[in-house]
Amino acid sequence: MGTLADLSVGCANCAVLRSGGRSLLIDCSGIEAYEDELPESRLLDGVIVTHQHYDHFDGLAFLYDRGYEIGRLVYSPYLLRGDEDSVAPEEWESFEELKALFARRGTELASPYGRAELEPPWWILDDLRVSIIGPDEALARAAGRTIHDACLVVLVELGGRRLLFTGDASSASLEALARSVPNLACDLLHASHHGGIEGAVEAFVRAASPRFTVVSTAAGVYAALPSAEALALYRSLSREAVYRTDLDGTLRFEF
Repeated sequence: MGTLADLSVGCANCAVLRSGGRSLLIDCSGIEAYEDELPESRLLDGVIVTHQHYDHFDGLAFLYDRGYEIGRLVYSPYLLRGDEDSVAPEEWESFEELKALFARRGTELASPYGRAELEPPWWILDDLRVSIIGPDEALARAAGRTIHDACLVVLVELGGRRLLFTGDASSASLEALARSVPNLACDLLHASHHGGIEGAVEAFVRAASPRFTVVSTAAGVYAALPSAEALALYRSLSREAVYRTDLDGTLRFEF
């Protein structure tokens, strides 16, 4: 038995997974408004930060200030470029500082590249079976890489359901996964890039064939987010429904 809460945090990402006393966050922006979703023990088994942009990691500051312990902090293996223009220096420095603070508190750090093989899972937490399927290492290390090319893509199996989290993975990254990962089929797809056209890759969504798609977004924050074209793609390829956190609020699932 497990639960997933996709939190309504605006044009940002935060999902809380719980199973058998274990807890895992995938991205953590806005978590300060949802502390009741977190364990009273203030012990989180893991936090996965798909990439080092504020709208995916800024909740780490709240977690640190409130005294939470994190067993393992998993984050994008992005290699900062000398001519960097895909992540602001202050964002990068803020994440590095928070990472170091948690490391001093005893948190294990990990920054894996993806692998196509799902067995054995990269990490098992009770009934949470976590596979890191992206990013593709060659793309993430390429000379012209952006931080979204190195965004983690995470497949979680829970209660017989498959949950696919894409963060803000780039179109190039998702195209590579559609070619290399033999089984992307999922019950729940978390759409890339807050429903933007970047990351709305037909081959990837078709391979995922989700029962439901969740778009964590807020209209009017950024131009063309969410994208009408991207939403139409998700609606056409999702077997049952597409949810938007700005319209449907926090979404809760039991498995």
